[in-house]
Amino acid sequence: MERAPPSSAAAALDSVLGLLARQRCMKQEPSWSDLHELLDSMFQHRTALQVRRIMTDVAWFSHSTLFTGVTSIIAQGLVDRVKHASQEDAFSQVFHAILDPVLCPPCRDDTLKARRRMSSSTSSTQQRWAKRWEALVPSLRRLMHEYPVEFASCVPQLDLVSLASYQHDCVSVAVHHLLHLIPHAPASSSIIPSLVQLVLRSILHLHPVTLRDDLLHRLYTFLQDLPFQSSSCAPIALAAITACLVDHKNRSSSWEALALLVQVTCAVFQDVALDVASSWFDQFQSASDSSDPLRLLTGFCAHTSFVDASTVSAFVTILRTHPTHNPPASLFAVLYIATHRNLPLSNCSLDMWKDQGLAQLPPALVAHVLSTYCDLSAYEVMQHMHYLGMESTTDAMWMDALVPFAAPPIHLRALELVRFHRIPPLPALRVPWTAGATPSTTPVNHHLHPDVLRHVFSFLSCKRLCRVASVCRAFYDTSLDPWLWQQLSTKLGVNTCTHPPTFVHDWKAIYQERYVHVRRLRRAGKAKTWVLCDQCSCAHISKTPLQAERHHLRAHRPKRPRKLVAGNAKDADPRRDEYSEDDEGGERSPSHLDRQKSRIGARCHTANGGARVSVRDQISDLNTKCCKHHDMLREMEERQKADKALVVRLVDELEKKVAQDLFVMQTSHDKALKAANEEIDRLSKCLNVQRGTVTTLQEQCVSLHKHLHQVEDDVQTLATEVLGD
Repeated sequence: MERAPPSSAAAALDSVLGLLARQRCMKQEPSWSDLHELLDSMFQHRTALQVRRIMTDVAWFSHSTLFTGVTSIIAQGLVDRVKHASQEDAFSQVFHAILDPVLCPPCRDDTLKARRRMSSSTSSTQQRWAKRWEALVPSLRRLMHEYPVEFASCVPQLDLVSLASYQHDCVSVAVHHLLHLIPHAPASSSIIPSLVQLVLRSILHLHPVTLRDDLLHRLYTFLQDLPFQSSSCAPIALAAITACLVDHKNRSSSWEALALLVQVTCAVFQDVALDVASSWFDQFQSASDSSDPLRLLTGFCAHTSFVDASTVSAFVTILRTHPTHNPPASLFAVLYIATHRNLPLSNCSLDMWKDQGLAQLPPALVAHVLSTYCDLSAYEVMQHMHYLGMESTTDAMWMDALVPFAAPPIHLRALELVRFHRIPPLPALRVPWTAGATPSTTPVNHHLHPDVLRHVFSFLSCKRLCRVASVCRAFYDTSLDPWLWQQLSTKLGVNTCTHPPTFVHDWKAIYQERYVHVRRLRRAGKAKTWVLCDQCSCAHISKTPLQAERHHLRAHRPKRPRKLVAGNAKDADPRRDEYSEDDEGGERSPSHLDRQKSRIGARCHTANGGARVSVRDQISDLNTKCCKHHDMLREMEERQKADKALVVRLVDELEKKVAQDLFVMQTSHDKALKAANEEIDRLSKCLNVQRGTVTTLQEQCVSLHKHLHQVEDDVQTLATEVLGD
């Protein structure tokens, strides 16, 4: 039968996938038979390599196929047809065909499109390629369990380092899902070592520091959860990690990556530290042309606390007493470890050190050792350094390049993981040594101009400024500068000053008073709602912006001179006059006075003394205003109902989210509690066994005491019979 070109097969598969995706979206019955017939035809009439090329041309990872589940079903169909394929490389080609969409460079275009649609703060699990991995994980698990040998042989062929040059987030998600395949892998196969070596090799050879430390953080979290997920896979993964750490091929990468990986692993599993150190020591003794294992062991023992002091002392003793193929490297390791771990060196002989190559060591270390372990004065140290030919200064950062574990991590995330087990380098070794250098006794104010010193102090907080004042007199005088305290007061909200230019402020007292009020607000949790007055000499607290405005108008508004007007303004108002021509020149009657008290019977005039407005017109005006007020109240009520419905909906959404988070937290805590209860039960059983053993021993002791008394009585009786009374 004549074979069809791959493009026609790809077009046919595309049309079938589009139809299936539409049927799933419309909740119709999908026609899976067409898909299975097309896949069977592809595997019958084409080679496995051609099937892989066809799957590369097919858009089976589009948005519609991915979110309707068609992608996962296609991957499952490819796995089903591996068993009946006649080609030898069928498994390898299907394995790579499944992983090509998530590990090949073309996924960069889809990633960039997704990142344009989403904000930069969106987590990686919400990206398109993370959904791709979620769709492929069930198929990969099936391949692991059905074909463990072939799966383990195909894993080393994956290349995550080249993928990192296209998109960093793809590597992070790939490592995350590859690590979480380990708990589901069969323990009897070699899949777990292959996956572990793939991930660790990628971490050691990645150049971006942020990506490398992100992968280290993911590995740290995975290692913490691994014993709870699968207790049988944890020892195998741990052995694979140890083998990768001591492998000499991984030393071609940077020292920092290998050092961080060792510290992260030892932080989770303490037993790995001694195995790694022993392997490095064995490699140093067997390798005669390289001192890299000894460098790693030196930094690991000197700058980390994973190996206890007794083991380090034994290692130093072995290096001192047993001859090695590289005496200068051994001497450097002995002196460097003893210096940082504060180990005593008995029988220190300067002549013996000179024979072992003391002149080849860094001058800073030699000067520190001569003054510490040989108890020499500064003049004697300078003479010995001159005799050894060390007259020039050396680089202060020589340890970072020479000792692997000396430099602290660059990224903050990596520093969080290893900071509890690090021993900091000695400050005396990080300063360049100069022959004949004398300490400076010049006052500090002669080195820096007071204005420069004041500018430097302006970056300090109030607490650090008070601490700096206790260093010397020059710092004390500079710390009292009013300008510094004025800048600190400005940071606390003092922005307005109404005093004349000649007024002298006590800015330190102003800052102290304002700082006390700010601390009270922070402790009460009102720092974001309550407001302090922004005037320089006022610390009034306002609970609302309206109160702040009223306080400002009442206390800080400049007073204006009051204008004096002849007569009272109320008396001069013509609208208050009750004037009538009939009442002119005569007394007003009591009925007229009663009409003045009535609002309806009162005479009403316009502002310019025009015609009178009737009471009916006034009532109609008032009625119109009442209608307007009723309409306004109705609108406010409708708006209030809408706001209330919105608030209720937001509260319901928040309640659902909190319930989900609480369920996740409760599940994790239940898992941890279950593991702790199992451990407590095991320890209780051990304790009961020990108690039974102790009870048995006590009974045996009582029996022995009885026999002892009986023997003493027999001896006494025998002595009486032999010797008599």
